[in-house]
Amino acid sequence: MGKHYVRTSLIIGIVVFIISVFVLVAVGSPAPYLGSLVVGFIVWEISFYHLFAKDRDKRNISPGRN
Repeated sequence: MGKHYVRTSLIIGIVVFIISVFVLVAVGSPAPYLGSLVVGFIVWEISFYHLFAKDRDKRNISPGRN
């Protein structure tokens, strides 16, 4: 897995965190930073898994193969 994928997924997670902070503050959430942290982490994890699977498919590695 290249550094590009890790950097891309981190940028995606940070951008989603910032956007969700603004949205949750505008909505009037009682804990906007905690909610944004949870949303940002979930999106980061999904994007990391997606890029990891894309890299695995590119190299034709099946998940159950040793």
